[in-house]
Amino acid sequence: MLISWELLKDFIDVGVSPEEAAERLTLSGAEVEGLRRTAGAMRGVVTARIASLEKHPTQDRLAVARLDVGDGRQSLCITSAVNMKQGDLGVYAPHGSDLPDGTELGMRDFFGVDSAGMMLSAEELGLPDVDSPEGLLILPPDAPVGVPAEALYHLGDTVLDVSVTPNRGDLLSIWGIARELRGLFPDAKLNAPRCLEGQASGDDRDWPDAQQFGAISLPDPGCLCYHLGLATGVAMGPSPLAVRVALAHMGMRPISNIVDATNYVMLVLCQPLHAFDLNTLP
Repeated sequence: MLISWELLKDFIDVGVSPEEAAERLTLSGAEVEGLRRTAGAMRGVVTARIASLEKHPTQDRLAVARLDVGDGRQSLCITSAVNMKQGDLGVYAPHGSDLPDGTELGMRDFFGVDSAGMMLSAEELGLPDVDSPEGLLILPPDAPVGVPAEALYHLGDTVLDVSVTPNRGDLLSIWGIARELRGLFPDAKLNAPRCLEGQASGDDRDWPDAQQFGAISLPDPGCLCYHLGLATGVAMGPSPLAVRVALAHMGMRPISNIVDATNYVMLVLCQPLHAFDLNTLP
């Protein structure tokens, strides 16, 4: 079970390092087989805004981007990406910085124009499934400028690889690991997911008669209960960047906001979900 430390902290604050928590889990029987730093060797990579964008003087396939990297500083960068425009925010690896795989960037001449480092795609950040590998990773418009990239959207996470034994199915979720850590660190505070707060308060809404879905049955005696909810007015699209990053860190490929929501809930609560299109149900 891959556990995102940053996501886990949303549900419990143990006040210790991931290494100490992993050691305590292992000693209690939930062996942590490894810890992985998702940022790897990344150093000096920052967020930047495209202040201006012009065609390369001699190469039609290249563009010259003047980047605002904060505090009034600017850098010049050459890129072949086509999914960007002036004003976009991205991730920039300047001259002297290191990529997650350890590659050190420097100055490079592109047909007579010097490029100080490069703007990065999701693949170059070690997250090929988070966004299209052909273009730059475009950040949300409210992202700050000139801050270390690993500090945003959980890019700099620690992933715990927990070996869960067959008798501990309760540990196959973020919430299960959080409860286990609460037992190991008595002073830690649990933050229950809001959906569980609704259960605790006895929230039991009745569905309108028009949405009883009478054509759905449960022929398998092993399934004692099946809940079906309804969400209307939902627009398909990509999930927020932090959600896509968290899913990728835990071994899931982001698909869309609908599919990602079901996978997110499954990883947090160990509750499998599936989304149906209302128009396809009898």
